[in-house]
Amino acid sequence: MAKKKSGKKGKKGKKSGKKKSAKAKEPEVTLPPPLEWPWQTAVLGWMGRDPRRKQELKARFRRHYIEGEGIVCSAEEWKTQTALFVQPYENPEVEAMVRMIATCIAQEGTRKQCADNFHMLAAGLRCRHSQVHFERMLQEIERFLEDVSSKPKSTDITRLWTTANGRHIRRQQMQEYLERRKIIHGRALTVITEEHPATNHANPFEIFQDYVTEHALRLVDLFRSTDKDASGKLDRDEVRRALQTVEELPFTDEQLDELIDELDIDGDGEIDYKEFSIARQDSIVIKRENLRSRGSEQEVLPGEELVLGPEGLTELILHCHYITRP
Repeated sequence: MAKKKSGKKGKKGKKSGKKKSAKAKEPEVTLPPPLEWPWQTAVLGWMGRDPRRKQELKARFRRHYIEGEGIVCSAEEWKTQTALFVQPYENPEVEAMVRMIATCIAQEGTRKQCADNFHMLAAGLRCRHSQVHFERMLQEIERFLEDVSSKPKSTDITRLWTTANGRHIRRQQMQEYLERRKIIHGRALTVITEEHPATNHANPFEIFQDYVTEHALRLVDLFRSTDKDASGKLDRDEVRRALQTVEELPFTDEQLDELIDELDIDGDGEIDYKEFSIARQDSIVIKRENLRSRGSEQEVLPGEELVLGPEGLTELILHCHYITRP
């Protein structure tokens, strides 16, 4: 008969009835979307983000207008046809569209590559597309520029080409011009640079906004520091207590109620980060419009901003050309 092995049989540990206390999750904060140019999303739809794909697309455009790639004719026939379109358009703004595309896609020449004949590249563009196409392209550029915060005109961009007297503009020249011109898109504040008489009823959100700007505070940090219970939302009492501790914001009870009502966009008695951010942006727009209507001297203080460079302008030019093709 087999002997039992000596030693105590190990006891299996029983599961405790108590549940392990889960770590409190940090509240999810919805940050505003990253700042981008008004045409950025549309460009990504067909051009993508990969720089190699962008280069390939520009190379295809170039071969199409220089060599006639994709057009049902021989290379010699294409040269003969384009030679009929060497004359520039009379309208300098429309002609600038042709020259701008040429700047974006031309092969400028290196030690190993010959430069394109820029005049024949422009002729290929005029041969392939009518003047109406370039007029529509100009309209599309103007439409996108309307949504840029510094409110540039199309002439602010085309001036480089309209004043070139038919000379080809290289990409380096385009970069230098944009560095001087500084077309800016951003979340900016407009403030008065001269004194105005105080009004009887100051907007409490404008006072709060000025405090945030003056102290270089980030909304997300401000929100988290006020959200004491880490719930991801602020109730009226949390906001009231937080503001009452700030000496630079001597709000009356009526102003506090007005400010909290403005923050609580959906009226549910609680304020999440999205409402916090939207209320701030709305206040900036309203304040800017009020300043314009009062005709006071103004200054734009940069917040988060983009400065238009060669890549951004190239994307705008090629996108407006792409979407207005027949």
